[in-house]
Amino acid sequence: MRRYRKFRGSRFFDHKPLSSKTSRPRRKTIFEPLEPRLLLSADLFFAGAAALDLTLQLDDADSSVLQLIDNTDSSVLIEQALSETSGVTIMGSADPDRLVVDLDAPLLLENGINFIDTTSGDGDTLVGPNFDSTWNVDGQDTGDVEGIEFSGIENLTGAAGNEDTFVFAPGGGLSGQLEGGDGGFDSISLEGSYQQVESLPSGPDSGDIVFDGQSLTYSGFEPIGLSTVQDAVITINQEPYTLFNSGEDIRIYESSPGTLTVESTTGEFEDHDFSLSTLETLRINLGIGDDTIIIDNIGSHADAPAISIFDGGGKDTLIRRDDVTLANVSLGVDASNNEVEQESATFSYVQSFLQNSGVIFSGATIVTHGYQLTDDNGDSLAPIAEAIHALPNQSWYLDYDIADDEEPGLFDLTQSELPGAGDSSTTGELVLLFDWAAESNRSSGGWTEAAGDALFSMLVGLDVVDVSPTNTDHTDDIPLHFIAHSFGSAVTSEAIERLAYYDIPVDQVTFLDPHDFDQSGVPVDQDQAQYALNQPEGYGVSIWDNV
Repeated sequence: MRRYRKFRGSRFFDHKPLSSKTSRPRRKTIFEPLEPRLLLSADLFFAGAAALDLTLQLDDADSSVLQLIDNTDSSVLIEQALSETSGVTIMGSADPDRLVVDLDAPLLLENGINFIDTTSGDGDTLVGPNFDSTWNVDGQDTGDVEGIEFSGIENLTGAAGNEDTFVFAPGGGLSGQLEGGDGGFDSISLEGSYQQVESLPSGPDSGDIVFDGQSLTYSGFEPIGLSTVQDAVITINQEPYTLFNSGEDIRIYESSPGTLTVESTTGEFEDHDFSLSTLETLRINLGIGDDTIIIDNIGSHADAPAISIFDGGGKDTLIRRDDVTLANVSLGVDASNNEVEQESATFSYVQSFLQNSGVIFSGATIVTHGYQLTDDNGDSLAPIAEAIHALPNQSWYLDYDIADDEEPGLFDLTQSELPGAGDSSTTGELVLLFDWAAESNRSSGGWTEAAGDALFSMLVGLDVVDVSPTNTDHTDDIPLHFIAHSFGSAVTSEAIERLAYYDIPVDQVTFLDPHDFDQSGVPVDQDQAQYALNQPEGYGVSIWDNV
């Protein structure tokens, strides 16, 4: 009988009948090792049974072959002609898998590139392509980047030197870490509406972001874009996110039209950008150290957010610039009852604030100290200024300080009294305490005249005096009373000399122990060269009426 074989399913059957005494010999299963070879199927597919460490790349020869490399030994696991490839799918294992997409341009594959892992919490990582890319995270550990879709991938890393943007849609999040990659300029952006976001910087380019209950840990990023946030909290230098021990300088300002930026001027954390049209409240929680917070250039917006500053320890200072209203900024008290100790403002802020307040000065008293051994003793005549301010009708008080040589002067709002919300159209007296301590002890000439110039310019800028060409009859000039001690007498004389040039009357001048301008044997006296200025008569108390 003729014997033949027929293929049926996965076995070969011999149609010759077998007797009960005949048995087929069992064959040993043999696995043939496969060499890397070109596949002919449309999709490149690879699944791992154990932890994967792979690179997807084009071959070095002519970039016509797509290769999957085992990074542990640089061997080619699988390769396929790019022209014959419609998609790539890599299935991760139950262990930590890593895929590096080593591509210099997007691959426009019909079915895309897919990195999928169905085991949650196993620490998988996707390293993005070598060109500036936009990452979209629209689900938990799920999203896409330049034609690459990922699912179940806990960690995302941008390629080195890129300018990548990581966009998180509502519901998008990572259970692992987000890394921008070495170098470059990578940014994070939250898309959609978020009620509250808290940022906790842990370094110059790292930290955690908690948004509507989700937490994101990041590193290697430059700006943090939070343009759709309504209520924001930034917690700085508090455990366990201690960055530094010496304090921090923070600036809050409008960096571009409609964008509010919170910036570390010393680079301790990255910029945080908010939309002025969306942000309603901003809270800054300070940590250890002596911090300085500068609020600058946001007051022109009717929708400027309510800003609250909470101290966490150390001596903290709030500096106001421009015309942000007092109502927009508050100094909070934390659970430990720590407060921001000092609040200061630049000249431009106070100038704008007074102009917008609608108050009317009926007179002004200007108090100037004399020689000071240290730069920080510019308030030596504060008891006199405060006593005058306590008199009836002495409505407002400005304490002007210069902290150190060549530093800009600031108004100490902790000691000053500015017009309140109900003071519009109110008439009252102004008391100004003028500080030039940092210049009073300089061992060279010209500082007295410079301080006199500064005092004169301040009176003009604050609208205490009117030196405009239209002020010809001087009927609206207010009474001015100058009080000065020691070297400050020369400063006051210089300021009054400039007022006289514009025919501005001075009602009264009081000198307390005025400097004689020619005190031999005193080095500072000789170095300051005040002897070249006009010499007042007498000592003790000198009073000039109607100067």
